[in-house]
Amino acid sequence: MIFKSKLDAFVSQYSGSLREKSLFLRKNFPSMLALLLLGFLVGNVFGTFLNTLRFFFLWDIFIIFVLIGLLEILNYNVYQAKNRLVFKKIVVQFLNFFKIGLMIGFFVDAFKVGS
Repeated sequence: MIFKSKLDAFVSQYSGSLREKSLFLRKNFPSMLALLLLGFLVGNVFGTFLNTLRFFFLWDIFIIFVLIGLLEILNYNVYQAKNRLVFKKIVVQFLNFFKIGLMIGFFVDAFKVGS
């Protein structure tokens, strides 16, 4: 009689999903890295040209409000229910990597402004 521990049951249950996620990462890693770096570049460029944007829009809060609104819409699409189409899921994941790069770019640009 073979007894299975809880750890063995856990590993056997999630090994298929781990294999699927590692295959997805191996297949899409270059495009994910490119989108992450592109988002980082856009975040730095946005911080650099923010003074130029102030000539077109009178309120700084309007620029930030639109940016936060777009990021929140993307967050809603990333973290909503899992019943999405596969194509839409991949596009949303790629946009999420762009968003992560954008936020890292803002974070680094905030350090440049603060020093």
